[in-house]
Amino acid sequence: MDYLKFQIGITGKVGGVYYSNTSSYKELLQTMNLAMRNGSGGDCPENNIEAVIEGLNQNTNCKAVIMIADNYATPRDLKLLNSITVPIRLVLCGAYDVVNTDYLNMIRRNKGSLHTIEKDIFELSTLTNEQEISINGKRYKVQNNKFIAIK
Repeated sequence: MDYLKFQIGITGKVGGVYYSNTSSYKELLQTMNLAMRNGSGGDCPENNIEAVIEGLNQNTNCKAVIMIADNYATPRDLKLLNSITVPIRLVLCGAYDVVNTDYLNMIRRNKGSLHTIEKDIFELSTLTNEQEISINGKRYKVQNNKFIAIK
């Protein structure tokens, strides 16, 4: 298990990324508990993309990434998304009502997929300007190549 040092404010070097190369559920659970204990830094944005990049650096044969993220914590490092060349399969927690459009745009750009408790969505990257999609009863529209929530 490796812990990367914390460098506040530098996109791509924020730290707080935990890596565990194991097939043991117990070891994985220990790493996850360590990350949770050391987390909760008080700021809502997360460094999801930095974590994915580190995971891909550690696993160069990876064909896709499963990301579990908080709908209400927008990634602070989305400008690094172009560094990820495999699709992200995003399991979005807390997306009971409105879905964070930053995550919709991230998955659209990455050509990945979005998974909520209600729905698996694979077509975000195929939607063109002015097309709409409904997720959990809320509507979203692609406008100027970005998703917006329709009120």
